[in-house]
Amino acid sequence: MRIRQKAAVIMAMLMLCGCGGTSSQAVKTTPAPETAQATEATSTEETGTAAETTQEEATALAGEEAGKMPESFEIHFQLQEDKVLDENRELKQEYQELFQTGEKKIKTYGLAYFETPEMTFLNEGWINRVRMKEGKAAKGFELTYKKRYPVPDDDIGAAMQRAESEGFDLSGEVWEPEIEWNYIGMTLSLSTERTGDAEGCDGIEDLKSADAVEMLKQNMPQEEKNWKSENWGIEQMETAQMAGPVFFRRYTGKYLGKKVQIEIWTVPEPGSGEELFITELAFKEDAFPAASAGREEMKEGLEELDILLPDDSLKTSRILNGYFAKP
Repeated sequence: MRIRQKAAVIMAMLMLCGCGGTSSQAVKTTPAPETAQATEATSTEETGTAAETTQEEATALAGEEAGKMPESFEIHFQLQEDKVLDENRELKQEYQELFQTGEKKIKTYGLAYFETPEMTFLNEGWINRVRMKEGKAAKGFELTYKKRYPVPDDDIGAAMQRAESEGFDLSGEVWEPEIEWNYIGMTLSLSTERTGDAEGCDGIEDLKSADAVEMLKQNMPQEEKNWKSENWGIEQMETAQMAGPVFFRRYTGKYLGKKVQIEIWTVPEPGSGEELFITELAFKEDAFPAASAGREEMKEGLEELDILLPDDSLKTSRILNGYFAKP
């Protein structure tokens, strides 16, 4: 069924059954005449399919109908480290074969986050990161500026509207909107990238904090720079410190017909200085229906393998807490 028809059926049914739901858009909107006509014209088979649609799908489809839906969804699942990693913290051979990875598809990345000791940026939903792929120093540092919005009750449309009301252009020309769909919930992620000079650096280990701070200040987008007041971001970056470097290995493969990436992150444990390992599988879809169906299929597949860890990884928060959390 076309998205427009399906969304119209869902909203009409929600109103008829008195379902409150979590999306005020879906509940309060009165169907226009053409919506009612579309509903009446829908076959019994299509209506049955819509009736089986979850509230989550209804909310998201209503957002898509209103033009408030990103074109990228990244689904994340955390894997049980003790089952999938060997003694060297590499993906076990049996899982490399299962997920169809190979030596040429394994890459190592180093990165560092820049945050104030009070975690001022993170508290406002901002993340500032410098990254480099191993052996790619000639391409410079990747500077990433990211703003995250929570998606309460899976109301994607509301999160998109909030971002726009706070000054973001979501056309994709500067900011790339993406839904990060974790085991527990969703986050709307807006990111933009710049390139920083890596002259004299062979890897992220050679990055000096003062140099990185200057690069981040010089390339900071206006939305972050003037977030709460004029030059807010620049002023916060003046006191920012490096959290890192941290490293992760990325395996690229295929599972259940989808291109998947499996990343193994080494992060500091808050307060102890010990290392923690986070293993995460992710894949992307470009529309909500495919993302929802693919997520459910992947979840069931990983559960059958008995390697799914039913939790969110929260990598950025763990890394920052590992460096800045007070004992």
